[in-house]
Amino acid sequence: MIGRTSRTSATSATSATSRRARRGSSARSGAGSDALSPELHRAQELLLAAVAEGGTARLAHICLDAWDGGDAVAAGMSLGALLRAVPGMGPLTAHEILAHLRATEATLVGELDHAQRVALPAGLARARRPSTAAME
Repeated sequence: MIGRTSRTSATSATSATSRRARRGSSARSGAGSDALSPELHRAQELLLAAVAEGGTARLAHICLDAWDGGDAVAAGMSLGALLRAVPGMGPLTAHEILAHLRATEATLVGELDHAQRVALPAGLARARRPSTAAME
């Protein structure tokens, strides 16, 4: 497991923002008529940028923060959006991981059950495995 002390400041920067932004607003992206507050939208952008920069390791830290209850913004983000933010992760690969977890595109990180949380690292590892096609 990756050491949790090496977190970048993106999560800590969003923690305070997440507490302010979550008060009275919906965290579900595109949730009907509920518009995202500018603070919440910015916090989500910061998380997506952190995943784009840090890859699967950063995604793991963000998920752990969400599951520990320390980051309400991360808990309210869709897993599909976070997966697509991983460098080199296309929509098909993200969909395969979601299918492996038996989750939908709109499943929020905080809504994942224990079995899905345990299966996420295996799904990511399988998706990152190089092709085993025969060399010609």
